[in-house]
Amino acid sequence: MSQEISIGLVVPGNDCETVFKRGGDYETFQIVWRDTVTEDQLKRAAFAAMDHKISGLGVYGNTLTDESTIAGLKTAIAAAPTFGTDLVGCFAGRLTNQSVPESIDRFKEVFTELTKFAEDHGVRIVIENCLQGGNWFYGDRNIAHSPAAWELLFNAVPAENLGLQWEPAHQLCQLIEPLSQLRQWAPKIFHLHGKDAFIRQEVIRAQGVGGGPEPFAEFRFPGSGDTDWAKIFSELRLAGFQGSIDIEGAHDKAYPGEKDAEGCLVALNYLRRCRGDQ
Repeated sequence: MSQEISIGLVVPGNDCETVFKRGGDYETFQIVWRDTVTEDQLKRAAFAAMDHKISGLGVYGNTLTDESTIAGLKTAIAAAPTFGTDLVGCFAGRLTNQSVPESIDRFKEVFTELTKFAEDHGVRIVIENCLQGGNWFYGDRNIAHSPAAWELLFNAVPAENLGLQWEPAHQLCQLIEPLSQLRQWAPKIFHLHGKDAFIRQEVIRAQGVGGGPEPFAEFRFPGSGDTDWAKIFSELRLAGFQGSIDIEGAHDKAYPGEKDAEGCLVALNYLRRCRGDQ
């Protein structure tokens, strides 16, 4: 069976040595940091990752307000080729508690420079579609959580090396149907996070989507949520996608704490079946 779509794992940069030693038949790894990363941190991660295939790096801070995040992204972009990858993930950033349109001018200023810097290093930038607790009108860290926002972002910075780091979980948590969105946006999707969500219909019927204390949506590993991952693979193949789906742990309440590693392996085996492995 062709493995043009790889299945891997998201690993924290400051603890990647532990994750690599733990084992597992992951085909790729995305190494990520929160807020920023230094050259020394990248050197240590590169040493730990020598025997592994790295699908990408990632720095997830507020790219529009935090200069250390911008500096960390540039450091990661410059280092990406030494990891054997051409991909660096991030958030789009946000002017804190301002609307999506109010953040676009700053986004254009920052990402016009970042995409040019990345192009000079042969690197693609991927923006994750995480809500980060925000919506169209207010929030922090990320405005790239909806198709309407993506239209504004890619019109402001029409760089070919700027794309999406997409996962269906964040769309399900907005009650968006992910498959039709994937068909439309596949040309701009360069990398996927393997995370799912379960929509609690009984909570929606009882209290709506924000009328009570119970969450109407909960993150799950692939295989325990509402996404048909076999169809995800099918749509990706139809679009000619040849990148990685890297499983993002530490979110599924069914696998808390030390059980998270077990949940990641369960998700790996499930995604392999969806890919068509025998």
